[in-house]
Amino acid sequence: MTIQMTMNKSASFTDDADSDRLHAYFVKLIVVLMIHCQQVIPAGGFSVTHLQKILLLVTLILLLQCDTLVSLAQPNELTTDQLLGKGESLYAQGNPTEAIHYYNQVLAIDLNNTGAIYDKGLALDVLGKHEDAIAHYDKLLSLQPDNINALVNKGGALGDLGNYQEAIKYFDKVLSMDPNNDLAAENKKLAASLQNNNTET
Repeated sequence: MTIQMTMNKSASFTDDADSDRLHAYFVKLIVVLMIHCQQVIPAGGFSVTHLQKILLLVTLILLLQCDTLVSLAQPNELTTDQLLGKGESLYAQGNPTEAIHYYNQVLAIDLNNTGAIYDKGLALDVLGKHEDAIAHYDKLLSLQPDNINALVNKGGALGDLGNYQEAIKYFDKVLSMDPNNDLAAENKKLAASLQNNNTET
């Protein structure tokens, strides 16, 4: 009964159990095993039956520890914030493709994670996938209609696609919300200039 209770306790170990705790547990298990062996082995010494009992007991104990050892060897899963942080770090290092890999992991966990939606849109924009980027900005705007960054970047993506008139509408919307937004003002001037050049040609 004592051994059964001790072995059951091993199931309570989680991935964050430290090595000292695990070591102490195995020491205790060995002590219990030695006591049990004294109970099953008569004073006269070993017999084949006694040896079989001991081997069976040891095998059972080792098998029951496998799950604990495997769980300790496995790394902890990253949270969405950690995954997002890794993606943003890769993006800042000029690696948008790898960054998207982490944004996708976040979105697989939380489809409406606004940070991952926006960051993935930025990465797609940098890769020249402007239509895909716009789809992500639209997704974000459906959740946060007044998100200025999404509005500015959607305008920029539309401009990159040559849709200057639509781009200017988004820059105007931003300026109506934030008249001092220099990025929207500069992009509007650029879009208007490019539109005029296209009209003249």
